[in-house]
Amino acid sequence: MLILAVTMSATVGQAHLMVAATPPTGLPQPRSLAIPLHVFPRGAAVHGAPASNEQAATATGLHTLSLAQLGRVEGYAQTARWNLPAQQRHVYPASLQYEASIFATPGDATDATTDAQASLWETGKPIRVTGIPVPVFSLQSRGGFTSIAVASTSGSIESELVLRYSDRVTGAVEQSSLRQLAHLWIAANAVEARLALPSPAAPPTVRPTPNVFLAPNGTGPVIKSPSLMVLDPSLLGDASTQLHGGAFRPSSPPAIAASSHPSTAVISLGSLSRYVELAEVGSRDDLYDSASLFTSAAEARAAYDNLVRSNATLRLSALPLGVSPTSLQRLTSADAVRAWQLGHETVLVALWQNVVIVLALRGPDPGSLPSTADLLLSTVPSWLHAAGTQMVDATNTPVHLTGLNWYGAEQQDFVVGGLDYEPYQAILWTIKRAGCNTIRLPFSDQLVEQNPVVTAHVGANPELAGLHALDVFDRIVAYAGAIGLSVILDNHRSDAGWSSEENGLWYTPAYPESAFDRDWTTMAQRYAGNTVVIAADLRNEPHGAARWANGDPSTDWKAAAERAGNTVLASNPQLLIMVEGVQYSGTAPSYWWGGNLMGVATAPVSLQFADGSSARSQLVYSTHDYGVDNCSTGCPWFNSTTSYASLAATWDQYWGYITADASRPYAAPVWVGEFGTCNYNVGCVSDSIPGSQGQWFQSLVQYIGSKHLGWAYWSANATQSTGGTRTYGTLDWYGFFQPNWTAPVPWLTEALRTIQTDTGVSGPPSGGAG
Repeated sequence: MLILAVTMSATVGQAHLMVAATPPTGLPQPRSLAIPLHVFPRGAAVHGAPASNEQAATATGLHTLSLAQLGRVEGYAQTARWNLPAQQRHVYPASLQYEASIFATPGDATDATTDAQASLWETGKPIRVTGIPVPVFSLQSRGGFTSIAVASTSGSIESELVLRYSDRVTGAVEQSSLRQLAHLWIAANAVEARLALPSPAAPPTVRPTPNVFLAPNGTGPVIKSPSLMVLDPSLLGDASTQLHGGAFRPSSPPAIAASSHPSTAVISLGSLSRYVELAEVGSRDDLYDSASLFTSAAEARAAYDNLVRSNATLRLSALPLGVSPTSLQRLTSADAVRAWQLGHETVLVALWQNVVIVLALRGPDPGSLPSTADLLLSTVPSWLHAAGTQMVDATNTPVHLTGLNWYGAEQQDFVVGGLDYEPYQAILWTIKRAGCNTIRLPFSDQLVEQNPVVTAHVGANPELAGLHALDVFDRIVAYAGAIGLSVILDNHRSDAGWSSEENGLWYTPAYPESAFDRDWTTMAQRYAGNTVVIAADLRNEPHGAARWANGDPSTDWKAAAERAGNTVLASNPQLLIMVEGVQYSGTAPSYWWGGNLMGVATAPVSLQFADGSSARSQLVYSTHDYGVDNCSTGCPWFNSTTSYASLAATWDQYWGYITADASRPYAAPVWVGEFGTCNYNVGCVSDSIPGSQGQWFQSLVQYIGSKHLGWAYWSANATQSTGGTRTYGTLDWYGFFQPNWTAPVPWLTEALRTIQTDTGVSGPPSGGAG
């Protein structure tokens, strides 16, 4: 059976939400969708009638979703039967099934075509037919028949043609049948164009929020939605690849598979969620791209092994990949990779933890497939570790963490800010679309130990009311992971409140060091099962009495950080351990709380795994830095002669030196965990006046870029949460978001854009102080 699928929609590469929509006005009569009778072969018996959703779906068996769910409004069906030219006194019949459907929107019609096309990739072999500028698929039906089908979209109309004939016909008769199909397809397309129902608008500048699969508890280590681990415009470096649409697919074969023999195996059976993206590569090569998420790595391995066995059974030719570990690091670091070839179709399957990637390419040259697979594997998250002065992923590719602090959970509301204004999912999407790949989430020991029920300040998120605070925290972490954001946990203070702990230490009488360690164990274990939480920022802004390596157990922050870091690693050895500095060091002037890391030069942090081996691979230092707005007269580096050079010298002295030479015994990555500025005018981010807030900010941004450092801006919050002198709902003048929480402050995003993608490393970007 040959089946052909076509998409002609301009709204490509989007996952449309399947919701009820208003049908187009002035719908034509269903009969006007019919192919004219004179187009059919001479002597053909043709019958036509309006078709219900059930009739249309049953006729071809191409859809895995109900046509009603896809937005079908009405449609028409035709069947035709005729005899093919006689061969050696044998006459073989042929039949055609034609379905034309009107959908509520062009996007719905595109979704229907994507659904049909994906079914064809999963059951047939792609070929080409002259006169039809879209993929054609050859399926061998059970009972000795071959079929041909077309599913095309024009505006709000989607049509499907299926031609069926005996596989005993000669090549000449088969080619004549293919020409006849092309003739019928052109006629059907002309009918759709004549009706001129609404066509898709140009793709929007900002793509709509795609459908996201939220993995259930226990999934891991990857929980990112499969819909975000396929080809995406942000991954494509040129215009040679055009996306035609994507859709979630069941983890079982489509209905048409029951009546046909598959030529290749591309379905990862038994997945939690599977997403398929269809694309065109170059001028005519067509690509099927599938990502499947499994509950565990073991289940993914079983599905991968099944694909390997199935393609071996189908007698596909194994294709050596011939890739270099230095050129395609992710592909060569995958848990397993296999490729096969059948005619002009190439299939590649890659396994990474609990994710299976499947690519199928129709084209004479499979050479682009390994590089495409390597690109797709870059979308699969992994835990991080330190290598020299960089943070790297599981393939040792440098990772540039750029993000926002989202405070509130550490305060007396016990939830992140903004939940009265916007759904948390929308806030996270806005953070991601702003170019960030990380969020730093503060919490308090009080939140962990008391875990109160949340009753207020979740007006835009009513489903969160009545949940315990840690359950709300879980939902933020889970959705962040689903859309590909990483999370850094930050023990911000002991009791719930604003800013760092008043005594400057990591403990209080109510929450002694034993509570500090115990609460970190709770949080490390709680998120040990997946790759979303990548780091533990042990304590926010030690200051005051806190010192670095002074030997006094009550004030030695360096020693306390080693104890706490080892405790965290005993529960979750995959986490990065972020250690902030102190306020005072020797005779140097007082520095920003948590920002003074001068003591590292002579007393670097030493971490250990539970077995006693060195855990230097997990160590990252973190600093905080702010401008003159927060300093008055206590910062001698702000004066009438301040320049970029003088500020850079100050940063080098207090913390920047740690990354200057990777061969030093103290060398490690440094992450700027907090820096922020006012948001009410452009002078907050850029100013030529020496010692001004704007001069400081633009200088620090330049310094961060020159040192290739990761960072998190303080803060996301447009409005204040409850705690200390703060008044709930009052505007936060350091907020990244505008007052309604729906969009960033434009000059802040522009100022940060230059350091969101680190051009100094080879790896891609993932992905009033507190």
